[in-house]
Amino acid sequence: MHITKVLLNTNLKAGLDVETIACNRIYHYEPIFGNLQDIENQYKEMVTFLTWLDTDLPKLLTDIDRFDDILKKARAIYT
Repeated sequence: MHITKVLLNTNLKAGLDVETIACNRIYHYEPIFGNLQDIENQYKEMVTFLTWLDTDLPKLLTDIDRFDDILKKARAIYT
């Protein structure tokens, strides 16, 4: 049981770290589209993290999520 708890805490911390990095980039007006593959991977990790918190959160997100549209526009501009 202890190993499972340690792994859970490690996974949760990793998920929070990804969100913290993304939020800091935005808050400090740093470029977020420098590496589009990186930002796409971070987005996927954030959605996975939300699923760990509540399995319904990603379903709720689909109604307001514009990530794919914005990523598509960014790829048109930066590639």
